[in-house]
Amino acid sequence: MKEQVVAELSGCEPSIVGDKEKIIKVFREALVGFSVEEIFVKEFSPYGLTVVAVLGTSHAVMHTYPELGKVLLDIFVCGELPPSLFVGRFVQEVCPKHVVSLALNREEGITVKSDDTFEVKVLPGLKVSYQPYKVLYSNRSQFQQIDVIEHKTFGKMLFLDGSVQLAESDISQYNEELLRYFSPKKKCVIFGGGDGFLADDLIKLGVVPIVYEIDKEVADVCRTFFGKGNAVKADWRYQDCLKVEPDELEESVLFLDLTDIPIGSETRIFLFQLLDKIGKVKDIEVIAYAGNILDKTFRVLIDELRRRGFETMSWERFIPSYLTICVFVKAWR
Repeated sequence: MKEQVVAELSGCEPSIVGDKEKIIKVFREALVGFSVEEIFVKEFSPYGLTVVAVLGTSHAVMHTYPELGKVLLDIFVCGELPPSLFVGRFVQEVCPKHVVSLALNREEGITVKSDDTFEVKVLPGLKVSYQPYKVLYSNRSQFQQIDVIEHKTFGKMLFLDGSVQLAESDISQYNEELLRYFSPKKKCVIFGGGDGFLADDLIKLGVVPIVYEIDKEVADVCRTFFGKGNAVKADWRYQDCLKVEPDELEESVLFLDLTDIPIGSETRIFLFQLLDKIGKVKDIEVIAYAGNILDKTFRVLIDELRRRGFETMSWERFIPSYLTICVFVKAWR
């Protein structure tokens, strides 16, 4: 592997970027596992550093601009560890508001490997790319990769682990479908939904939902960039929905607003465990996005609900930012 990554981190934490000892420590720790031969430091007046690490497999360079809250990184390796590992570690420590990166394959000449384009699988053999006008936020939380971009057509968009979650241009259309056959009960529960948009729409209907979101960073990020997230006055509970007891869901409408539709084996196991828990609840309605009309995996959710004794109905709507016709499901018994 011969790969190079250059990255620009802006809006970084000033107390770290402006502290020579701290930022060099972050640089060194991000290189753990790489074959570091020697490190050179050049300090500039009145502020700023250039730090060069000579690696056994090439180099890593850092330039800091404390007055701008900016750090530039350049790492080229010819080894087993990917340079993106170094950048990812660094980003987690300096907490930038914006990250822009470019990955180059240098096996034979120089070719662009990645330029912050978000490539999303729609169907087997079919991928679509979202080219951001601007990357507003990029960070790996404890649970997943979180990205917020500005798109010229769809406005601000949220991606989790590379999958489109929402676009501000049509999130209202998506939620209209989730609420199309909604019948208020004593309470509403949302599993996932850290973006806060569905919770906000329910509050407008006079219902204060309980939101179970495992990743608080998603709610924080959506508060910052969309004005929603945990700015919405719902009952926020940051925990794994698999740990919710069935009796907590009695006499409720449960919205499954999770990160993605389970296609792989690991996420499908999660879905089955979740439905086993829901299946123990006597009085419950379930409303969920099940996938797109072209991908038959949407049948998984419907079939598994029926297998657990639920009646189901489904309907569709084209969601522009998803670039497909989406399937929605309601289940009851």
